[in-house]
Amino acid sequence: MGVPCQAMTSHNPIHETSSHQPHENWPDQRANMPPVLKIFDPTGPATWLIFAIDPDDDDTMFGLADLGFQCPELGYISLSELNDIRVSIKIRNPRNGAVISGPPIPLERDLHFQPNGSLSEYARAARHHSQIVDDVHKPVPVKG
Repeated sequence: MGVPCQAMTSHNPIHETSSHQPHENWPDQRANMPPVLKIFDPTGPATWLIFAIDPDDDDTMFGLADLGFQCPELGYISLSELNDIRVSIKIRNPRNGAVISGPPIPLERDLHFQPNGSLSEYARAARHHSQIVDDVHKPVPVKG
């Protein structure tokens, strides 16, 4: 069963996706605030956790971005740029090995995302695991 989600479009306001008010966190990105939104690529590992949205332009967001290269980072994210991203599922034909691309689809919002930590906890866990993790209290694997 998949993650309950909603496609990112300009007709689905970002403000309606969370019980938290993202403008309340701006511009004071304190280390103890929880993320208000999770956006992800349904075809790959890219994930964004949004902690705050600029109330003056409703496009600039502050969050933790993980594009799947094992180096998540904190920074500013453009809502309009995320809305413009389209990805497609690639399927390999088992008979002849040809790769078929599906139609472009937008990023999605995890409608049932429940944060279990703060900005600093998510950033610390992402550094340790080299990716954004759903459970910030997940133990770090021992390398040996």
